[in-house]
Amino acid sequence: NGDAYAIFLGSGNGTLNLRSTDQVQGLIRVQDHNVNLDAVSGGAVFRFEDAAPDSGEFVTNVSDDRFGWFVDDEGGTAPIYASVDVAEIAPSANLVAFYGDVIGRSADTLSFEPEVQVTRNATGGISGFSSGAFRPYVLIDGESRRFENTSEIDTDVTVFNGSAGFSGQLENGLALSLGLGVFKSNGETDSSDFDTEGLYVDAAIGRQIGAYAVEAGLGYGWLSTDRSRQIIGSTQAQADFDSTLLTAHLGVERTFDVSDAFGLLGFGTVRYTRQKDDAYTETGAIANASIDEVTTEVVEARLGIELDKKLNNGGTVFGEFSGVVRNNLGDTNADVTVFSTT
Repeated sequence: NGDAYAIFLGSGNGTLNLRSTDQVQGLIRVQDHNVNLDAVSGGAVFRFEDAAPDSGEFVTNVSDDRFGWFVDDEGGTAPIYASVDVAEIAPSANLVAFYGDVIGRSADTLSFEPEVQVTRNATGGISGFSSGAFRPYVLIDGESRRFENTSEIDTDVTVFNGSAGFSGQLENGLALSLGLGVFKSNGETDSSDFDTEGLYVDAAIGRQIGAYAVEAGLGYGWLSTDRSRQIIGSTQAQADFDSTLLTAHLGVERTFDVSDAFGLLGFGTVRYTRQKDDAYTETGAIANASIDEVTTEVVEARLGIELDKKLNNGGTVFGEFSGVVRNNLGDTNADVTVFSTT
C-alpha cells in the first residue's frame, strides 16, 4: 500500500494488496501472483500486465455498498480494474435541500401590511415601489455552506442568487408573491468539482390570522451542471448534465411583543424538495462512467426564532437561531456503467 509510479513483480508468488487510495499511475506487472483490490474512498484505475493469466487470482472488495469495481479484459493479459464511489456521483441530499431553499424564497417577500417592509429570512437587498395592491421586488444574496456527504466526504458550495417579481396583499387579506430568478453555484468534494447554473420560478401565498401568519410556497427550476471527477491512475472525467428541481413548503410564524425597539418571531417550516438528474456519460478518462437518471427526494423540518432591532436610521438588524432536521426519502440509487458493465 502507498504511492508508486509503476509496479513490477517478476518470478515467485505472493499477494499484492492495493487500495483505491494508492497512487499508482503506471503499469502493474504481475505473474503468478494474487491481487487484492480494496475500494475505500474515491475513484481509481489500476492497469495490469498479467504475464500468467491462468495463475493467480484477482479479488475485489468494497468497504461500503456505495463503491463498485469494474473490469475490462477480465482474465486476459491486460486487465484494467476501476473503482467508482457513488458519493462522488450521486447528488448530496443536503445539497438538494439547500437548492430547494434557494429557489423557494418568494415567501420571504410576503407582506401583510400596506407599507413595503422587509420580512423574515430576506438575506439580500429588497427594493420595492407601491403600485396598487402589488409592488415589484428584487432579492440578491450569496451564501457558502459545508455539508457532510459521508463520514469521509464533505461538500463545500457557494451560491449567488438573484430574483425579481411582484408581491402584495388582496382585499380579502391573502398575501401573494410570484418571482423569477437565477442562481449560480460552484463547489467541490474531496475529488470532484462542479458548477451549476439554474433558472427558476416560484410563488407563495400567506394569510395573517391574529398573531400567526401561515404560508405555503412552490418553486420549480431547470439546472445545468458541469462536473469534473478526479480518478487516481487516470485523467479527470468530465460530465455535463441537466436536472429539474421541484420544491414545496408549508410554514407558520408567530410574532411576540418584546418592546418598541425589538421584535421576536417564532417560526416553523416543512419543505419537500426533489431533484431529477438526466442520464449522462463522462468523457476524458480511462474508465468513463455512464450514469442513468437519478432522483433525490428530501424532506426537512426547521424550527427557530428571529430577533430584530430597529435602527434610528430606519434600518433593521436581524438575528436568527434555528435547527434543521433532514430526511432523505429512501435510498438514492444510481445505475453506473463502466466498461459495458452496470
